[in-house]
Amino acid sequence: MHEALLTNCKRKRIGLTSNECCPRCPGQEETLLHVLRDCRYIRRTWMSSVDKLVQEQSMLDCSKKEWKCLTHLICYYLQYSLEKSK
Repeated sequence: MHEALLTNCKRKRIGLTSNECCPRCPGQEETLLHVLRDCRYIRRTWMSSVDKLVQEQSMLDCSKKEWKCLTHLICYYLQYSLEKSK
């Protein structure tokens, strides 16, 4: 999953944009770490996702295969949320 999300920093590096800032956090570079951990908008999205999962099923009961599927699903949801919020 190394740099699977097309952040503004990566877009700038490959010439797709001239702006590497996060559209939701003025003045912050949109790096992969920012998108997955530091962005205030994404942090709310993570918390909402985790809350829903905990309500539906104990996360401790998940197998390794289910965790992998869950991780991909959350990354897809984050990418969708990023695109939708721009």
